[in-house]
Amino acid sequence: MTAPSRRRLAVLVAASTFEPNSKLRQLRCPTADIARLEELLRNPEIGRFGVVTPLDNRPHHECLLIIEQLFANATPDDLVLFYYSGHGLLDTRNSLHFACSNTDRRYLASTSIPWMIVQNILDRSRARQKILILDCCNSGTNEGLTFAKGDVESQA
Repeated sequence: MTAPSRRRLAVLVAASTFEPNSKLRQLRCPTADIARLEELLRNPEIGRFGVVTPLDNRPHHECLLIIEQLFANATPDDLVLFYYSGHGLLDTRNSLHFACSNTDRRYLASTSIPWMIVQNILDRSRARQKILILDCCNSGTNEGLTFAKGDVESQA
């Protein structure tokens, strides 16, 4: 009997450049952050990830579609990782949003990646092992950033 296939899948989102009317400050590091993380994850001696999808300065709707596709197509035996580097913004109800290249601070609900949507995508994924890494302001808000503890060691 063969062991089940254990894929390692990652989506890495970086947002560092924004449209002039966005009311967002340009950032220096997110592009380099995902490039270096992609290198580490793909390394067969370190991360051993077979699928790494970097999304550098892309509009929110493209990012959301790719995030949803990756997590929706994961199997229970897969290890999936979501990484975001950029502006973490709070709306008037203190809900967290991840800025993208087309984000306009005045219209977060329709121009960013709301945390609640990401959480819903993660919750619906069949993958039993999920990693979430947020490199942004406000990532520690009380929005329910809680997950069941997983045994990452079993993936070694």
